[in-house]
Amino acid sequence: MRLVHRANACFSLFHNNKHILFDPWMNGPAVAQGWTPYPPAKSKIEDLPKPDLVYISHIHSDHCEDETLNGIDKDTPILIMDLAPNFLHKMLKARGFTNIILMQAEKRIKIDVIDGLEAEPFGATFGHICANVIDSSVIFKFADKVILNCNDNKPSIELCNYIKNQYNKIDLA
Repeated sequence: MRLVHRANACFSLFHNNKHILFDPWMNGPAVAQGWTPYPPAKSKIEDLPKPDLVYISHIHSDHCEDETLNGIDKDTPILIMDLAPNFLHKMLKARGFTNIILMQAEKRIKIDVIDGLEAEPFGATFGHICANVIDSSVIFKFADKVILNCNDNKPSIELCNYIKNQYNKIDLA
């Protein structure tokens, strides 16, 4: 397993010859073009191996920036949490993405594009009214590893206890 920090919350996870890209923001400015990645990304999305799977935690442009999204094939599977009214899903569909996988909170599902991979998302746990309709965290469970990505989503004590009871150990957080 190899984890590569790309910029801000953007990471590549390589495991069993598969590439999962988290929160793609590498190419352009974000948040009304007022933010740039720091430290600056050393590469552009076009320079990376094609991701087998993309996970996007929420619609904020520092987690799914336009120019970076333009460099991802429209048929790439993208995992997102199903949070009504699901602005992220609407935006991805409008941009032409065709393989969006909606996940329900605290329900582990098999991800067929990567053998042995399961994913379980969690909603916002810190009570901010907007976060409750846009933000998520995720656990990826491979046959041999468990990865937790909370991004901007600070886990509550209740969520930590749930994770502790459901998973023997977290290999990477």
